[in-house]
Amino acid sequence: MAPVPLRTLSRVECSVTRARLLQIQLPHGELQTPVFMPVGTQGTLKGIAVPQLEALGCRILLGNTYHLGTRPGPELISKANGLHGFMNWKRALLTDSGGFQMVSLVELAEVTEEGVRFCSPYDGKQILLSPEKSIEIQNALGKHCLIIGLIQQSGIAMRRLRRCGLAGVVEVAGEWLEYAGGEGEGLILGV
Repeated sequence: MAPVPLRTLSRVECSVTRARLLQIQLPHGELQTPVFMPVGTQGTLKGIAVPQLEALGCRILLGNTYHLGTRPGPELISKANGLHGFMNWKRALLTDSGGFQMVSLVELAEVTEEGVRFCSPYDGKQILLSPEKSIEIQNALGKHCLIIGLIQQSGIAMRRLRRCGLAGVVEVAGEWLEYAGGEGEGLILGV
């Protein structure tokens, strides 16, 4: 399935601060920004149930690709009809690239040409989170918004930054967005 294009329904920009309000169409409904997006790192929010989130007007949740990819794993989530089915969530979802963990789990991470190699905090196994693996995990999570992050390109982006400056990193990001566009199951956002 081709990625769902981002469709801006309306946009307002402040002429003084340049702050923007957007109303956008996502695969599971409309979303108005700025928006509060709770983080369901492993497909759940601690201490609050889905009906409570819905009653509070929550329109979108964030899932973490690294954590969901290691536990419970993309295979189990895929069997549950994706992250929407796993969480019993009918509204919008966004998953990150998993790249933030190379900062938050720096003591367990090694940046390589292929991606970021982690030592699992759960069982000590080696995990390689490459851009391809991140997209593969996010696709197994189902149709939603995918994040392709510059940090995710790790060694490739860092070498290009040293050699070519910011333009080189932007080029790497463009290459991965193009790759993800051919592989992604939902809306693809580059950061």
